[in-house]
Amino acid sequence: MTKLELKIPQPGVTFYGNRRLTTVTILDIKVEDGVKEVFFESLKDCDAIEVKIQSDCRCPSVERLYISENVRNISISNNTFPNVNRVNSDSKYFLSGNVLIEHYDVQDIYILKNTFCKKKGENIDLKNVNRIKDYAFVNCCSGNVTNVSEQILCDYKAFYQYKGIYQLPVVDGAHMLGNIMMTASDIIPARTTSINKDVDFSKKETVSLTDIKLVSQIYSANIPKRIYVDNEEPIVPGDIYNMCRYKFEWIDISPKNKYYTSIDGIIYTADKKTLVRCPVGRIGRVVIPDGVTAIGRDAFRFCNISEAVIPDSVTEVGAAAFADSNIEKLTFGKGMTYISKRMFRLCRNLKHIHIPSNIKEIMSSAFSSCKAMEDIVLDEGVERIGPDAFEANTTNDIKISLPSSVRMIESGALRNVKNVTLTNKIPSGFFTSLYTSDSGADIHVNIGGKQYVLPSQSRFQEMDDYVSFLPLNDRLLWQQYTYISDRDIMKRYKFIMRAYKAVNGNIEKQSKKEMLDMLRDNQKYIINNCCEYKYKVEYFIFMLSLDICTRQTIEKIISFADKTEGLSLKAYALDALNRMDTKTDFEI
Repeated sequence: MTKLELKIPQPGVTFYGNRRLTTVTILDIKVEDGVKEVFFESLKDCDAIEVKIQSDCRCPSVERLYISENVRNISISNNTFPNVNRVNSDSKYFLSGNVLIEHYDVQDIYILKNTFCKKKGENIDLKNVNRIKDYAFVNCCSGNVTNVSEQILCDYKAFYQYKGIYQLPVVDGAHMLGNIMMTASDIIPARTTSINKDVDFSKKETVSLTDIKLVSQIYSANIPKRIYVDNEEPIVPGDIYNMCRYKFEWIDISPKNKYYTSIDGIIYTADKKTLVRCPVGRIGRVVIPDGVTAIGRDAFRFCNISEAVIPDSVTEVGAAAFADSNIEKLTFGKGMTYISKRMFRLCRNLKHIHIPSNIKEIMSSAFSSCKAMEDIVLDEGVERIGPDAFEANTTNDIKISLPSSVRMIESGALRNVKNVTLTNKIPSGFFTSLYTSDSGADIHVNIGGKQYVLPSQSRFQEMDDYVSFLPLNDRLLWQQYTYISDRDIMKRYKFIMRAYKAVNGNIEKQSKKEMLDMLRDNQKYIINNCCEYKYKVEYFIFMLSLDICTRQTIEKIISFADKTEGLSLKAYALDALNRMDTKTDFEI
């Protein structure tokens, strides 16, 4: 930063900054006491001027700023020129007036950048202004604001450290800057088009408003517990959904409204037949009144309720009705015949689900990605399960029981579910629905009391095709381990060990022999890998329990146990060695 040379000297004024080609940026200014005017102009060899004074310098004697035609940008603090009362501009980018207003001609935008530190009673003329920039009112003490447009966009910190708020006129208990609500009141005035982000309603029990779109302008930490909608006109459903996404606990609708009503703080249609929306901040148990026949889409989405009771009168439920909520428990009404699309998707606290016999269809993604889910029981009666209906996270350990009434399961319905029980009847699409994105997953399937373990690399479609025409073949399921990639042969051996242990050796005879032969023939490779990569002790112990290890293999395990201080593993290995010696003595 260097001292900038002026074409025409300004006595008592010195600019400092940088030069890039023919553009000069003023970064600092020194003004002697008594100087009343500053001219942003007359810099040598300069086509464009930018003013970006970020220093803490103060020029309290300056009352007028002059902006030449080649000034393109000004960024200054109110405190730099606290007593400026006039701006004269020849630049097309700025207006003349008693405040600093920037103009974007192409978009016809007028931005209030500085009010300077106006004293109490001094005029702030906002003619043409349609946006107020951050920090525009810092240390301004005047509430005498005129020519305020009906619609003004306010930046988040537009009124930061504005000291003249309480000098503004009061409407319905609130200080108003034109149509901008500046302080909290029990009533949001009907003329309000914008709300200062610093207005704190959190200490208000109930706030009344006419235009529900205004809630989007209340900062989340400043939201009141209850809202009263004093509006007799039709309200667009989308506006109701948007309003209820904010964390109000309770919403009341004026009894004069012919289109909506509220029961226990929840919005219904005026005939009380359809539950439209529950406010997100609602907590605890919700009992939907008997007589309600429909629950709208997204009705409880994102809500903090823990339980809902649906009456038998409900026959229709919209998509995602409880999605993304904190619900833990739900009572299904007897009038329901389906669970809608995404109805409970991403419900983070839902652990146990019991689906009653009156439910015939579970639609797509109905319970997908419920990360806390543990078990799902379906009563006889469910016939169809849609795509991704019970899709789980790969970290979930969900158990699900399917009744014989299920005729069709669509793609991905049980994706990443690792424990499934069903009757002898295998529904169409069952195996394909088990596809998992977890390459290391074991899928435990109980069919008619027989337990099977399938690897994630199973040929699910081939199994579905087979059982579509032929009776279930045990060998078909137990041979799926052969499809585990040869590129990671150890993964195949590990799967065999886990599967064998999971069913306690109850495997189709020929498949069992092939599995044991594979482990026996490759025991040296298996144990070497287990030692090198320090596998869990369970793998070593399992190999020893099968009595297929050679003396050399057992000694290798003992050596590994000595090096890793694995006393329990060594005990198992010595026991296996002892059994081998006993068996040899007997044979002799």
